[in-house]
Amino acid sequence: MTAPQAKPTPMPTPAPTKATSARPLSLSERIVVFSQMSQMLENGLSIIEALNLAAHSSSPKTAGILGRTRDRIEGGSSLAAALERERAPISDSALPLLRAGEES
Repeated sequence: MTAPQAKPTPMPTPAPTKATSARPLSLSERIVVFSQMSQMLENGLSIIEALNLAAHSSSPKTAGILGRTRDRIEGGSSLAAALERERAPISDSALPLLRAGEES
């Protein structure tokens, strides 16, 4: 008889740093990130893989946001919910669009 396996516990989500919690990403940063993500997802990468790759080619501030977003998604959050917890990395008008896309 084999011993029951323990369920893995989700990794704790790091709090936003001073660099990410005060200001949203600039319009140019958002365009680059969402364009990269769109291309990677259209080519069959998972959201986790796309976030990892986008983080590697981003500024430290953006990479931190994408890393925490990835961790939250791995913990069961939706993309919109994970980004919303970052307190303004994207515009307020983008969150409802993300939610609508996730629900369709």
